Amino acid sequence: MQNILSPAVARRWLSHELRRLREATGKKQTEAAARIGITQPALAHLESGTSLPSLPTLEVLLGFYGRPDLLPRMTETLSAAKRKTNGPISSTHDFELFVALEYFATRMHAFEATVITGLLQTPAYAFEIIRNHAETTRGVDVRASVELRMQRKEIIHRADDPIRLWVVMDEPALRRPVGPPKVMAEQLDFLLEESERSNIEIQVVPLSTGPHAGLFGSFMLLEFDDGNRMAYYDTRRAAHYQTDPSDVADYVETMSRLQITALDQEKSRLFIHQMKKELST
Repeated sequence: MQNILSPAVARRWLSHELRRLREATGKKQTEAAARIGITQPALAHLESGTSLPSLPTLEVLLGFYGRPDLLPRMTETLSAAKRKTNGPISSTHDFELFVALEYFATRMHAFEATVITGLLQTPAYAFEIIRNHAETTRGVDVRASVELRMQRKEIIHRADDPIRLWVVMDEPALRRPVGPPKVMAEQLDFLLEESERSNIEIQVVPLSTGPHAGLFGSFMLLEFDDGNRMAYYDTRRAAHYQTDPSDVADYVETMSRLQITALDQEKSRLFIHQMKKELST
């Protein structure tokens, strides 16, 4: 699967990864800076994305953090970050990039047209979705993929500053049978439970609404603590990140229209509850 990396996305992921690797080893910025012969403020610039490391610096840092195996991936990302335009660059590490960006985001807005959004899936529902995907995609480890999807939920459940998640789902995403009725009943129950969290809002766009702003497909908006935002959507063979402010503004406008069109949170809860009752009749 090919990934479309803009320089802004690559820079953000690279800086976050450098900070994460250092913190994972318990090393201080001063120690890492001394190892590569720069000042602590200069290292802080590398970890914030203000500046980019040279390839030799990157190699030394990865060795210092005990992860020289990451050099090919990080080199590819560094090349993307240094591009002068927002043209596409091929990468095989698209999902790792998305997980990193998702982890560091402070807010996520998602519109789902076909299935329930990944962060709100139960293990059984996720297993059915990923197993189906594996039937036409080589190299998918179904159980490992399900486990990773469940681990990603940490960003909405963590005690320290959980991400604020606002999901709008088209009714067909909820109606589509995934697995036996028991799986769907548990999934709908889980949505109702999660909607009680103060950092999660779930809305439904009923079929009776007719045409709406999300008919072109699913997408996500990520917002970061520095105020920057990006839009994300994927296709079968590519993941796309939009960072140009005018492009992102179009997605923000679309999301706003969907949130206005959808049932409010309380009516959406009643809608989901009624769907669950229908499963048992």
